[in-house]
Amino acid sequence: MAELLAQPGFTAVFVANDAMALGALSELRRRGVTVPGQMSLVGFDDVPGLDYLHPALTTIRVPMAELGAAGAARTLALLSGIDDGPRVRIHPVELVIRESTAAPSQVLSRIAL
Repeated sequence: MAELLAQPGFTAVFVANDAMALGALSELRRRGVTVPGQMSLVGFDDVPGLDYLHPALTTIRVPMAELGAAGAARTLALLSGIDDGPRVRIHPVELVIRESTAAPSQVLSRIAL
């Protein structure tokens, strides 16, 4: 986050997971950058408790139980000698909009952070 803030011209950050989003939020606060006033922040996973943060973290909800069940079923099939080759399975995700995001402002997009 510190390296990103050295580069001007953006008002939003999407990070790889919610733990990284918490680290990004900490760095933004340390630097006095308001979320979502000056910077929108989005995580990925939707771990429990994100709605208790201030601001509550916008994130991508991943169906963890479904992913785990699919992985376990595939593992059991492989252990049983059933190998029908590589496969691609798409599991739908959901954008959970909370308080850490806002529409970009033309005024804010010109602020040098």
